[in-house]
Formats: sequence, structure tokens, C-alpha cells
Amino acid sequence: RGSCISSIPRIASAAKDHEHDIHNARPSNPVYTGPKFNSLLGQNVRKYCFGKPNQKLLIKPSKKNVKAFLGEVQETIRQLRAARQDVLIGQLNPKILGWANYHRHVVAKDTYSKVDHVIWQKLWAWACRRHPTKPRRWIHRRYFGTVENRQHVFQCNVVNRDGEKRLLKLRRASDVGILRHNKLRGEANPYDPGFEEYFEKRSSLKMEMSLSGRRKLRYLWRRQRGAVSYLRRTHYGNYAMACASPRASRGWGFRSIYEPLAAAPGLSQATPC
Repeated sequence: RGSCISSIPRIASAAKDHEHDIHNARPSNPVYTGPKFNSLLGQNVRKYCFGKPNQKLLIKPSKKNVKAFLGEVQETIRQLRAARQDVLIGQLNPKILGWANYHRHVVAKDTYSKVDHVIWQKLWAWACRRHPTKPRRWIHRRYFGTVENRQHVFQCNVVNRDGEKRLLKLRRASDVGILRHNKLRGEANPYDPGFEEYFEKRSSLKMEMSLSGRRKLRYLWRRQRGAVSYLRRTHYGNYAMACASPRASRGWGFRSIYEPLAAAPGLSQATPC
């Protein structure tokens, strides 16, 4: 009994060392750490661990959100099982682009490819149902084609109101590029004149990526009678798109819409409307 009691400290020390080795070991596959379910607004927020010093937070579209989106696509295809191909494409394109743009800021490229594959399978079943007696080659030539070196594209030819033919194709979720968030520099100060160009570049990027920014560009284009389209093709495009004046030198007011034109050499100043 005395020998057993005396061996307890040694056993505890060995167990502690063993636990330390297991904790610091680098597993071959990433280990998920965190709560079992952590879904927020259709996205999963999970932290993966490749060992203690290597931890990475990945945000992906949740399985529930992907399943709901594919169910909505399936319901649209079922309701339009007897409709024309251009009508079906016109109903699916806004849904696909809207869903893909919502998840474009997270890790979603692999999910986009899987969603595109599932949608293609549903459309293939839709086409085969319409022509049960036709061979598969005929169905493929009728509803699918090659567009810009990409095969098996769900597409058709439509006629505009002017009588011109154009190609209408189904948009793919994988065509939406992943847009990473640009962090704000910690030392940047909007009231410091030295960071004026930095904040104007950030404003120009936000204008190009957002719908409200593109509306503001159209407003400037109308007020300056097309001069902004010239400025956007030059190095002075950032000044044309940053219509709000820097807070450091001009306070909280708005810069004159004719001021950016003076920065472009060889371009005459526009006259007020």
C-alpha cells in the first residue's frame, strides 16, 4: 500500500507530460475547434487548428443555406417545366447571381462549383423530360452549347425588340469572383492630409463595387457631360470618383463637381449645366 501511494506523484507527472505532447502535436488533417453549430445569416463560422500556432478562421456558406437555395431553384424549374428555355433562364439568372453575390466575401469557391454542378443536373433532367423519345445527343445540341471555350452551357438564341438575335446563357455562380475585404490601415487618419490619397482610393474602390457608387458615378457623368468617363481611364480617376471632400482640408462639405477636371492635363473644364 505504501509503494502505491508513493508512485502517485510519478504517475501524475507522466500523465501531465503525455497530455502536453498530445496538445502540441501537429495533426495531418485540420481539427475543428469551437461549438458544434455556429451558423449566422446563412454562413458557418468555424476555426480550424493545424496545431497550436497555426489556427485559421474560415467562413463558408452553411449547408442549410445551400440546401434552401437549391430547393428554390428546383421549385422554379418544376413550375416552369413547360415554359420556354429563355423564360427559364430569365428566372434563374437573378437567383443565381443574387445568391452568389451574397457569399462572395467568404470562402465559397468550392461551394459555387458544387452548386453549378447540381443546377446543371437539374436542367439536364428538365430537358430530357421535355423530349422523352429523342436521343441524348439531340437534346444536348438543342439546349446546350459551347460559349467562350466552355462546353455544356445552357443557352439559347433570343430576338430583341429591334429584331436582332443575341445569345442568352445561364449564369454560373462560379463566374462571380471572390472579393476579399480590404482592412483599414491602423495608422490611417481621415483628418490627416497625408492620408488623403489613401482614403480617396478606398472610396473609388467602393464606388466601383457597390450599386450606390455606380449611381453616383452616373450622376457625376451627367453633371460633367461625359468628362468622368475620360477621367476613369486615366490616373486621375480616383479624384473624379471621390466626390466627397477630404475631411482634413475641406471639412465635412462636398467638393465641387467641377474641381476634379482641373487635375487632368489637356482637358478643358466643363461648364455648368
